[in-house]
Amino acid sequence: MSTRKKLDLAKGLVIPVLFLSVWILWTRSHESLLIPSPWKSVLATKQLWETHALQGYLVTSLRRYFFGLLLGTSLGFAVGGLLGSSRWLERFFLPNLNMFRQVPLVGWIPLLVIWFGMEDLSRVVLIAMGAFFPILLNTHAGIRRVPAGYLEVGDVFGLSRWERFQRIVLPSALPWIRSGTILSLTFGWTILVASELLTQANGGLSDILDVGRERFRLDTVNAGIIILGLLGFAFNFLATRLWSIGPLRWLSQNIHNSHEAR
Repeated sequence: MSTRKKLDLAKGLVIPVLFLSVWILWTRSHESLLIPSPWKSVLATKQLWETHALQGYLVTSLRRYFFGLLLGTSLGFAVGGLLGSSRWLERFFLPNLNMFRQVPLVGWIPLLVIWFGMEDLSRVVLIAMGAFFPILLNTHAGIRRVPAGYLEVGDVFGLSRWERFQRIVLPSALPWIRSGTILSLTFGWTILVASELLTQANGGLSDILDVGRERFRLDTVNAGIIILGLLGFAFNFLATRLWSIGPLRWLSQNIHNSHEAR
């Protein structure tokens, strides 16, 4: 790890370390049921793990999350690509999609529950809706912002529409698609937690928060919040790292080379 990366990491740890220090110092003299110590929160997490409750919650929530994320990002990328590639489709569908986007996602819960029941399908659909719009809008914006000169070069070389999309449009729009993917991951994870809490889902990570609230065990609530936060951070980190391997790395290098050539 380079010195600059170490310095950036150290800067990023300042606020968490400061917060943890204040928490520890405060609970040493003012610990109460409302503000349990960090150690008690760690013990609550350990207890959840040892009783195998946490593992079951993880499997259930991650299954809902990844199914919804896969459905939402796939549709979002496809629709965004179509709207970005066709002025006619853009004018017809984009205003209507923007209208639906103004409705808060939790506002769809009653309708989804009526349509799909209280089972996992309603939560998966809601997560898909949360992941759908960020990748759609960013894919559309990225395609629309491809420099006209790049497209003219494709015409000069006689590229077909698919070849032009594959070799010019997609690499140029990749930074936008990358941002949309990360936003979809974040929104999808937020909607997962909201959908489990609001629909009283059984077996998910939000059960930790519900059980802690009902029993007035703030150490258990803290454990659930910490677990959800760490998982969300891990997904964001992995999504960022995935763009540096395989075909995505090739596309990123293609963009870099095209800017250097310009």
